[in-house]
Amino acid sequence: MMLRLKGLRSDAKDMKRAGAFKAPTRSRLGLCIGLLAAGLVFFNPQKSESGLPGSGLPESGLIESESLENDHTQDSQAAKENAEVLHAIIAEQQKAWNRGDIEVFMGAYWKDERLTFSSGGATTRGYQATLDRYRKRYPDRAAMGNLTFEGLETTSLGPTSAYTLGRWKLAKEIAAEGNFTLVWQKIDGEWKIVHDHSSQAPSVQQ
Repeated sequence: MMLRLKGLRSDAKDMKRAGAFKAPTRSRLGLCIGLLAAGLVFFNPQKSESGLPGSGLPESGLIESESLENDHTQDSQAAKENAEVLHAIIAEQQKAWNRGDIEVFMGAYWKDERLTFSSGGATTRGYQATLDRYRKRYPDRAAMGNLTFEGLETTSLGPTSAYTLGRWKLAKEIAAEGNFTLVWQKIDGEWKIVHDHSSQAPSVQQ
């Protein structure tokens, strides 16, 4: 709008120098003022079409922004609640292990042949094969030692999936410790581990 006004003023000056300038009549002047006023109302940053002073944005845009904020808040709250549930499951696993109950410990895993467990450079496939691996590696209570999980960090991947990072420690005659990553999936309303990757720290490998 300012560029258009400057252009009109420049044209008027050129016309005046050439002797062709003629002052607008009152009716023409009124028409110009009316058009300018209409343009200023349309572009006035102090009042948008939505009637929200100073926003310059349609009301629907503000509503959409507020909706996105609410969605983000709800997602964050849901992720926090899911993390608390998953950490509680891990805590129950720890208790079961320290009672010597491998079957209850394995209750957190997906009872399916598509379950995967990676450790020591190899991947075990299937629930039963994973359970058999645990039984073979830890045949009695002395071998199982006392398990501790710590440093849990859970990240939500959506409403029905997440992963957890953490450390495990086994206190026994020959101590062991390492890192783990658990991939969770909510299946039939229950959170289950669908993949476990556990590694042992080199300094304490047997």
